[in-house]
Amino acid sequence: GGGGGGRIAIYYDTSTFGGAMQAYGGSGNQRGGAGTVYLQPSADPLPQLIVDNGATALGAPTPVSELSEARSVAVAGGADARVSGLGAIHEDLAVGGAARAILTTGAGIDGSVTVSGNSWLELSGTNVVQQSVAVGAGSTLSHPAATALDLTVTGDVTVEAGAAISVD
Repeated sequence: GGGGGGRIAIYYDTSTFGGAMQAYGGSGNQRGGAGTVYLQPSADPLPQLIVDNGATALGAPTPVSELSEARSVAVAGGADARVSGLGAIHEDLAVGGAARAILTTGAGIDGSVTVSGNSWLELSGTNVVQQSVAVGAGSTLSHPAATALDLTVTGDVTVEAGAAISVD
């Protein structure tokens, strides 16, 4: 299989950078796990986390830990993010582009949750979303087997045709 994508951490005061920041896993019999991109401006104590594998099929799992809060989280491009210990997301959580995200602890999410592009989001514990939840065609919002989905949403919940919120 392909090797893992590594880690990029950028701490900055201001940025005018317009190029791509990529930490893709390598190709092979099984695509390697996505790397992580961690962006943190000096004026904000919370980082933006991006886990993107630049592909359309799932790569090997990418463990993400040691992060208790984030400004926002994006999982895309065939990434398979296994996130533990993240208790607060202060803006949006987005999973798209044939990706999978598994959050192993409950989280307070101040923004919206979007699952799109044939992706999968699995939530554990108690989760509170302050804005909306949208599950796009071909995508699923779920929970681990033998546990309950404990989800409170103060805004709208939209489930498109061909999408699911699975509580089996």
